[in-house]
Amino acid sequence: MSSRQRPLDSTATSPPVRQFYPEFGVGPGAKWIKSLTNDRTGGFTGGRYSDLNLSAVLFTERKDDKNHVELKVWSAPGRSKPSFKEAMTNEFVPAKKGQNFGPSCM
Repeated sequence: MSSRQRPLDSTATSPPVRQFYPEFGVGPGAKWIKSLTNDRTGGFTGGRYSDLNLSAVLFTERKDDKNHVELKVWSAPGRSKPSFKEAMTNEFVPAKKGQNFGPSCM
């Protein structure tokens, strides 16, 4: 037995040596602190230099005309949920901006 180890017996005057370290923070990941996230992302979306950051240039070159975007749609019959492979074998028709597509959740 080394000088750092002590036997575990009930006659010892000091508390017994722990066999394992206690487990702290056994949950997944770190604790989310909303104010820290908001402060850190604020530099990208607002703040002192809002005219120079990400949100200032995000939509400067937004193109949504037919030369840049082409949308086509195929609607599954009823409320069926076909596989991707099955859906791709069907005829798609042109869609336009603002068009509604079925229920929002199934």
